[in-house]
Amino acid sequence: MTESVGGVDFNAVVSNILRFGVLVSTALIAAGLLLLSVEGAGQSLQGSIAQIVLSGYGRPQLNLVTVFEGVAAAEPLSLIQLGLILLLSTPIARVVASIAMFAAEGDGLYVAFTVFVLAVLLLGIFVVGPIEAGYPP
Repeated sequence: MTESVGGVDFNAVVSNILRFGVLVSTALIAAGLLLLSVEGAGQSLQGSIAQIVLSGYGRPQLNLVTVFEGVAAAEPLSLIQLGLILLLSTPIARVVASIAMFAAEGDGLYVAFTVFVLAVLLLGIFVVGPIEAGYPP
């Protein structure tokens, strides 16, 4: 594998994807925690925890539309959820970038390996994870 393809430095692209994902997700989570503490710490947090437990704690219940609506309304838990989604998406974006770079290099073997890695990641997140969490009930 070469360090650059078509004048684009592969290591810089991967580094920037990882850096951006971690920094933005950290900022979102920190903003959510700050808003949560400002909203009346104990009361809001207590209600939030009760809401999470009553809604099927441990089961995938995430609705992206609801998360984005909550972020637009500056709801603390929605900001935290978006930060966690971005943090979990960062390695996937890195693998997708690797596929693109290996394809640009014309390295079919590494494209195949990396597509396999992406398939395993997505299978674990969207199939095995929900099954392990007992979803659907």
